[in-house]
Amino acid sequence: MKKEGVTEISNQILIKIAGGVNYASDLAKKMGKSIPVMFRQLDELLSNGILTKQRSGKKVEYKINWEILSKNFAGFVEEEFKSSGEVISKLKLSFPNPKELQDIFESVFTTDYMQEIFKEMYKDIEYAGKVSYDYTKIKFNESINILMETFGTTSKEKEILKKVPKDKEKDFEKFIRASQTYSKMKREIDPKNKLKEKL
Repeated sequence: MKKEGVTEISNQILIKIAGGVNYASDLAKKMGKSIPVMFRQLDELLSNGILTKQRSGKKVEYKINWEILSKNFAGFVEEEFKSSGEVISKLKLSFPNPKELQDIFESVFTTDYMQEIFKEMYKDIEYAGKVSYDYTKIKFNESINILMETFGTTSKEKEILKKVPKDKEKDFEKFIRASQTYSKMKREIDPKNKLKEKL
């Protein structure tokens, strides 16, 4: 997997594919790009392993490789935890070690439940982009923030655990705990919260 991971443009492609636009010609039309440019961008995601492709008649269908995507997610969250070590220590929070974090993300992202949640999130981001320009060029890290902070502030943990496979319950519990740590860390460093204290 290449180091650059998911770029802003790549994230826009993932949003479209998660929403059911799976063919290069359709993606090009939706994103206002030429087909050769679209193929180059799809090839980047294929070379990173984030997408897979499958021939369907004369067309090639592109799909998200959830295992690799989960590694990109985990890698970003791990870096966020590392860079915010001082804040985490101050708040007396704990987070999984890198290997455990990778295992948790891979476990939860390979479930139908999380894949559907992820797709719904991307659909909501796409809808928001029609209303607010800010969401038309949302970056991958911003997508991760939305997902982590949603799970980190949910009051529906029991309901979530009922919807996932029995053998994945413990990993989802760990994922929610990690999301809670992530959310608390983000709230602590959010400039808006700092500014409110000065009003």
